[in-house]
Amino acid sequence: MAEQRATLSALPTSLIEAMQTALAVTRADEGQRTAQREVISALESAMEARRQRIVISQSTLTTVKWAGLLLQALCALIAIALVHSDQPYYQPHRTRAVCHGHCPFGPVDRRL
Repeated sequence: MAEQRATLSALPTSLIEAMQTALAVTRADEGQRTAQREVISALESAMEARRQRIVISQSTLTTVKWAGLLLQALCALIAIALVHSDQPYYQPHRTRAVCHGHCPFGPVDRRL
């Protein structure tokens, strides 16, 4: 999967072998039956998680999705700038700090 070569048609042999082993075990009492059900449930969850990872890894981001993401980021920056615009003197400093993600010029001198 790390090399992007996994497909849904290729079956995970280790998970299938584990499932066959879990189903082949003879159950003697109720505790073993419960344990077997839990093991099978966990293996099915692992197989479903694998399927979901493969589907997600095969999806691609189109230009429209990237444009939407950038528009959302721009809207967030504008909203943050509007929230901090109540004090006009400090507004350019805050906007610069928000846009850069940090305050590169040190603390704001309030004596100015």
